[in-house]
Amino acid sequence: MSQAVLDVASTPQDLDREIERCIVGPLSEFGLEPRNDCALVFLTGSYARGTHNKWSPNVNIYFVSKPGSAAEVRLRLGQVFDGIRAELRRSDIDFCIDCHPYTVAYRPLGAARSITLTTKVMDSGVPRWSLPPTIGLGWLAKYRVLAGEPGLLELIRIPPETSLEWFQALHEALGRYRNIVDHLPWALPWRQHPALLAEESLRYAEEAIRDALPVAMTEQELREGRQFDLYFKWSGGAPEFLAERYGAEGVWMDKAVSQLKAAYLDRDTRWTPATAEDAWRVAVAVCEIVWRKFRERVTAEHPADAGWMGRVNAFV
Repeated sequence: MSQAVLDVASTPQDLDREIERCIVGPLSEFGLEPRNDCALVFLTGSYARGTHNKWSPNVNIYFVSKPGSAAEVRLRLGQVFDGIRAELRRSDIDFCIDCHPYTVAYRPLGAARSITLTTKVMDSGVPRWSLPPTIGLGWLAKYRVLAGEPGLLELIRIPPETSLEWFQALHEALGRYRNIVDHLPWALPWRQHPALLAEESLRYAEEAIRDALPVAMTEQELREGRQFDLYFKWSGGAPEFLAERYGAEGVWMDKAVSQLKAAYLDRDTRWTPATAEDAWRVAVAVCEIVWRKFRERVTAEHPADAGWMGRVNAFV
């Protein structure tokens, strides 16, 4: 590897600059071009909050099209993403667009760094852009408008309530996490590259443990936004909440996921097939604990729908 490549994105701060230069900049320009039919482009998530993984960041950028134009915006974005991918590869950075929640788990191997982009094109002509009731308030907690009309974001603000639709949205999320976790040992060349299984397992373990919070909250707590207080300042009360609502299993979840994340963030960690398998088992166990709590609550609050919402719909 040349010294020139080593000098690019050699620190977390340099990698953030590459994100701004190669991703945020081009996507902002894309949103400002009238022919691209974008009503809004905004950045949110951990990168907007400054809490992202500094060595392997995930960036959340979403697009809202003008009514009926979402398909065209998706096609045009493909060319922009090709350009971003090529530019970042010049700096030995792998650019991977995930299909949240990470349904494409495999990525090219060999790059020194990686950046993933979580993105979606939503149609402004559809009520609340077809988002489930569990999505929206988290985005509004911290965001940056890159192009378009900021006021459009108020259309997705909705008071949380434990309605049947809310439970259905959680059912869909938890079911997807568990199905993909089940498939990871088959989908990845992890015996040759064990870090792949460890990384994907951590992502799903984190998704599941974050959903463990609203699953165990009252409607009043949700309305007060307690889930976001705990999400974004995890050490400020989330471990105690998990211990209170999940007992010993909650204590174990928090410790196991924290240890797994620390190992992943430690650049000196050398994953082996055995330690990668351990990471996968953590993800499986966390998903199962949260799923049991979800089933208990559905049975108690929506018994007539407990049958279909009490099963994980498998990929068959």
